Amino acid sequence: VTCVIPEADLHGLEQEVFERLVPGLLQEKVAAMLKLLPKQIRRKLVPIPTHSEQLVAMAEAKRSELKGTKVPSLYKLLQQLIQAHYRVEVDPVAWKAQCEESLDRFYFMRISVVDERGKRLTDGRQIARAKASIAEQTRDSDKSVSEERHEDVSVYRSWCFERIGQAVKQTIDGKLMRVYPVMQPVGDGVVKGYELDSRRAAMQNREGILRLATIKLGDANRYLKKQLYRDEKKLLGFSISTESESFSKSQLVESTIKAAIAASCFGGFSSADPATNEEFASLLEAGRANVVETALQIEAVLFECAAEYRILVSTLAEKEKHFAAQYKDINAQLNLLLENNFIVDTPLTMLRQLPRYLRAVNVRLDRLGGNYKKDNEYCEKLSTYQQNLQQLLYKYPEALNFDASLVEFRWMLEELRVALFAQQLKTATPASFKRLDACWDRVDMLLYS
Repeated sequence: VTCVIPEADLHGLEQEVFERLVPGLLQEKVAAMLKLLPKQIRRKLVPIPTHSEQLVAMAEAKRSELKGTKVPSLYKLLQQLIQAHYRVEVDPVAWKAQCEESLDRFYFMRISVVDERGKRLTDGRQIARAKASIAEQTRDSDKSVSEERHEDVSVYRSWCFERIGQAVKQTIDGKLMRVYPVMQPVGDGVVKGYELDSRRAAMQNREGILRLATIKLGDANRYLKKQLYRDEKKLLGFSISTESESFSKSQLVESTIKAAIAASCFGGFSSADPATNEEFASLLEAGRANVVETALQIEAVLFECAAEYRILVSTLAEKEKHFAAQYKDINAQLNLLLENNFIVDTPLTMLRQLPRYLRAVNVRLDRLGGNYKKDNEYCEKLSTYQQNLQQLLYKYPEALNFDASLVEFRWMLEELRVALFAQQLKTATPASFKRLDACWDRVDMLLYS
């Protein structure tokens, strides 16, 4: 079965759309997939034709319930149904890998990408590979999309699109392409542009929205620039991360104002982002009265963090020689907690917890000599979780902005560190290795496979 896709529509499609193949072949495909499960699981699904028919019926009913939302992966949907109705665990990532390796190619949609004249540009069975192939072929055009963020050299100081967040068709370098409008901060405003990837576009638009909000909140912005971090001595030695240089006051002020606006006016971008000027203006008006107070609260949090951080850095340097594993683990923790844009990237509720997390590191360092054996055990376990998180974020740096399950895991990891090393500081939520494992299991790895 072949699906012919115009090049202009390719970048808005995901693999999940094609996993069902066509309705007439779905049950046959599911039966073939079930046969690839481990023997101990297959035993509960015999006879396979009967159970594949039942699973397809339940999957289609579930899809109907979810109509209008993101198309779920067939593997994830079947895994959930098998777990709920047969009480057996299936690893959807491993199952997907096994199917991609062993299933007949007949069970995978053939994807053929054509240009606007109908000329075939590439074909294959994986949408990601088709996108990569087109990106390689049209590297100059892709560069043009990037450059066309500045195609309109006008710098706007107010909303400049009718709507953002939805794909539009735009002719770029003579090619009709499906792109997403972006408002990118430049100079003292924003410029119009386009992005191929919806998530990259969303991240850039958030930056553009905050730039425009800062302009609209002129009085509050000017006041905060004068008032924030006047006592710079309290920030001495406080670095953005253990791998970067110390903050400058202007960096701090700008980031604090942006974080305050994001939290006060746009809910930290935790729900739907404003897509029109009307939505933007309404949200801005509703939250503007809280911006100054929120910025001053963030300033107080940063002063607390700086005090803890100064102690931490001094003690950590002393411990490096004799506690190499702990030194490495704590550095990895700090690099994630205090990454370059952490003031804006960290949700306000979690930003308020940073002093406690840093205090917990200091408690850990103080006790390290007498608790070395136990700390070493914990360190081994924690490093695995930390590495998994960092590797995922390295490949998908935007993941914490879109994956609620990963966000839950990320902060549960910090709470677990408090529970293990500084119980007297208490955790904001119950934390244990078992709970952390459950958090990780809720992260849909099919989104990243």
